[in-house]
Amino acid sequence: MNWPCSGAICIARGLGEDGRLTCLEVDPDFAAIAQRNIDAAGLGERVAIRLGPALDSLEAMPPEPQYDFAFIDADKQNYPAYYELVLERVRRGGLILLDNMLQLGRVLTRETENAAVVDDLNRKIHADERVDMAMTVSADGLTLVRRR
Repeated sequence: MNWPCSGAICIARGLGEDGRLTCLEVDPDFAAIAQRNIDAAGLGERVAIRLGPALDSLEAMPPEPQYDFAFIDADKQNYPAYYELVLERVRRGGLILLDNMLQLGRVLTRETENAAVVDDLNRKIHADERVDMAMTVSADGLTLVRRR
């Protein structure tokens, strides 16, 4: 059967032979649905779902670089903290993608709290000498960050 390609399933399908995916989810119902879909797609052995607030989960992970790739798509108010915690856990040359970084264009006017947070973070990343940055205008904007 060809299962729908949720973000986690698409990423897990693209992993190398020994690759593993760690997903962070705060909502137990969403975590259970995700686990069922991942298992149904035959990827249960490659994907671990950690339940709880992402900040707590990230802080509990060893800080040394261990990830090749991270995708951040969560509560925008915590994006700056997620960025810092993820950056120290991504190896040199690793990639971080942050979703919804244009806020439907609201980053230009900063008309919402989320838009202001995202705009500030985009500017911070642009000035961050630890990384290289690019943005796409597809969908609601992706910020791509490569750790130097």
